[in-house]
Amino acid sequence: MKLRYGITAVVLIAALAVGGIAVALTGGGDAADTPIQPDSFVGLELTEAASLAEDQNRPWRIARQDDEIFALTDDLVPGRVTFEIDDGVVTGAEVEQPSEPPPDDDVAVARADLLAAALHRLTTVDNSFGGRVVFDDFRVGAFLGRDPAQPLTAPDRDAIAAALSKYGRVRFIADPSAEARALFDETPPGVAVLSIDRLLMLDDRAEIELSLWCGSLCGVYLTYEAAPTDAGWDILGTTGPIAVS
Repeated sequence: MKLRYGITAVVLIAALAVGGIAVALTGGGDAADTPIQPDSFVGLELTEAASLAEDQNRPWRIARQDDEIFALTDDLVPGRVTFEIDDGVVTGAEVEQPSEPPPDDDVAVARADLLAAALHRLTTVDNSFGGRVVFDDFRVGAFLGRDPAQPLTAPDRDAIAAALSKYGRVRFIADPSAEARALFDETPPGVAVLSIDRLLMLDDRAEIELSLWCGSLCGVYLTYEAAPTDAGWDILGTTGPIAVS
């Protein structure tokens, strides 16, 4: 199987479970042309964040407010920002990117399968809990290398969600570091904050560098080696430095 590495820009909306909840609150006008800086909304009160979005001519909507989850349409609106709100303050913001033509189907599927296999292995086997399944809330960084110019593709997110959703909730977040800081003092049991820090795909092997954060004294950093097979990817083991706490 011949592989090459490719990246496309895609919409970044967390996949949120909806249980008969009313449609999300929305606001704003046409898609914005101003620079996309999701973190600029985090920490603002909702009224301030909405005003900032509207000043940038950026549509906005709310995915979650405290314990209430809103139904969201799955249309693509480049520049639209989606908020998560806690106690009236924005704690998460994701901005939709213009879509581009998808990469070669075989490459896209191979990459997505690799990411899913690696994250599944990390969270269920090499998780610093002796291989016990302990997580039921997976918060996955939506960018490769935490770089907004390298978002996970739709096949990436679908494969990751399929691999992890059997154990609990899966959502994609803009900034794993900010998520870890917000949870540092008191991390709810079962939360895993995950990031894909580096990906190398060659003809006959791959390396994928991952980080798992699950509390102030709980985390794993490692790089997997993998080989393609007819059935998908075989995670061969690790290479380079490993950190476990």
